[in-house]
Amino acid sequence: MSLARGWAAQTRVVEALILRETRTRFGRNYLGYLWGVIEPVLWIMSFWLLHQMGMRSSRSNLDFVGFIATGLIPYTMFRSTATRCISAIEGNRGLLFYPQIRPLDLVVSRSILEVGTLYVVFAVIVGFNGLATEQFAVDDPLKVIIGMAATGLLGATLGLTLCASGAYTKAVERIVSPMLRPLFFVSGIFFTANELPSNVREVLMFNPILHCVEIVRDGWFPQYTAHHASPLYPIPWILGLAVVGLAAERMSRHRVELT
Repeated sequence: MSLARGWAAQTRVVEALILRETRTRFGRNYLGYLWGVIEPVLWIMSFWLLHQMGMRSSRSNLDFVGFIATGLIPYTMFRSTATRCISAIEGNRGLLFYPQIRPLDLVVSRSILEVGTLYVVFAVIVGFNGLATEQFAVDDPLKVIIGMAATGLLGATLGLTLCASGAYTKAVERIVSPMLRPLFFVSGIFFTANELPSNVREVLMFNPILHCVEIVRDGWFPQYTAHHASPLYPIPWILGLAVVGLAAERMSRHRVELT
């Protein structure tokens, strides 16, 4: 019973932190929420305009906006969750004076908010695109959900690890952006694993984000099959980062609470 009460109390703490993060992240008016949708739409429209101006893809059997959305949104979910989690403690240090709140709660609340927001953004973008193109045939919704959830978990566990490391050095926040930037070009936003030369594909398939994007596209497009991606491949990465992150958070907790 005490475990159940403790779990219920911690759940209420996380729910309250999510509401607080929502106000902080988007403000108190609807324009802030709208910007969460507008930003990825602007990215997708930029790529669409380049595509229309002559940079045409050989994937004529796949809807271009859907193709970019199924790559960009999962990648954004990973990157946004990771970067937001890194500053979770620094941005809410005053809340740690409350005995019910632990550093891990701050990371969990930000992760849930980012993942939930980008699920909504994805649904809005592909929904409007489906209405515009009159094509809304989703092959396997479960694969789409699993692929995107995996990117969110990868971002959350990486963010937890880097957030805990930030208790020892402020250099973490400065190096994370250059560290994650190359993933934008090798995570399958603009290409599929099927079309890569075998020697290049063997190297890029070490990237778990590419597996997640391929699974999302496999589940979204009836005419696309991800021959080289596995939904099981990201699991060791998620578990490994989770173990390291939880251990680092536990080791740094006393240092964080003292400061």
